[in-house]
Amino acid sequence: RATLLLFTGLAPREDDVSRLREMASRLTAGFGRVVDVRLVVPSLAHALADSRDLVDEEGHLEEAFGARGECAYFVRPDLYLGLRCQPARESTIADYLHHWFVPEAAT
Repeated sequence: RATLLLFTGLAPREDDVSRLREMASRLTAGFGRVVDVRLVVPSLAHALADSRDLVDEEGHLEEAFGARGECAYFVRPDLYLGLRCQPARESTIADYLHHWFVPEAAT
């Protein structure tokens, strides 16, 4: 499966986390059958208990991806990066996903 990582950055504001969480929800609704959408947050304080958030308290993911601020990375199943978007723009991400996948609502 492909994975879309939505990074909040190292010191996100709550409204930015909420906006990215809503974006993740919409993208999951459209492409969740083929893309695993994950929100990467810097601490448990930013994670929801019932979510699939990735908590990166030590910053290893941010460091590996060079994600100091808000951004998105699409990781293909062959582990190549298909898209980097900084800041994370839903329209750019959706356009990219539409190029490769048929959204679930359209099937």
